[in-house]
Amino acid sequence: PDEQLSCWYNITVKGPSGDATRETAPQSESNDRSVSDEEWEEMFELLLQFKTKNGHCHVHVPHSHIEQGRALGNWVATQQIEKRRGTLEQSRAGRLEQADFQWKASQWDAMFALLLQFKTEKGHCNVPHRHTEQGRALGHWVTTQRIEKR
Repeated sequence: PDEQLSCWYNITVKGPSGDATRETAPQSESNDRSVSDEEWEEMFELLLQFKTKNGHCHVHVPHSHIEQGRALGNWVATQQIEKRRGTLEQSRAGRLEQADFQWKASQWDAMFALLLQFKTEKGHCNVPHRHTEQGRALGHWVTTQRIEKR
C-alpha cells in the first residue's frame, strides 16, 4: 500500500521527470497576455464545461488534465501562476472568480495531507465516501481522485 500511495503521489503531484511541476508554467504560456483572446475564451469555455460536468472548477494540477483534447490543467496552472505574479488581466481574473475558480493549487495538497493523516491513524486509505476530517469532505475527495485517475 505504501508503494501504491507513493506512486499515486508521484504521478499526481510530480511530472514524469519526478520534479514538482505545480509552480511551473510551460514556456509557451508563461505570460498570459501572449495567449490570444480567442484561445483564452476557448479554454475558459472548457473550464465552464468542466464545472457543469463536475460541479466545481477544481481542475487538477499538475498539467495532466486533458479536456476535449486540450490541456485544461496546464491552462489552469498558468492562470494561477499569472494571478500570483500579478500579470493576469483584471477582466480575466474577474471572470474566473465569477466561475468560482480555484486560485490556490495547495487545496489538493491540504486534502492529501488529510489523507496521509487518515492513513497514519487507520492504517489504510479506504476512506468512506461520507467521511470528513477537520470539517472537510475527505471521503468525497478520495472518491473523486480515484475516478479521475481511471
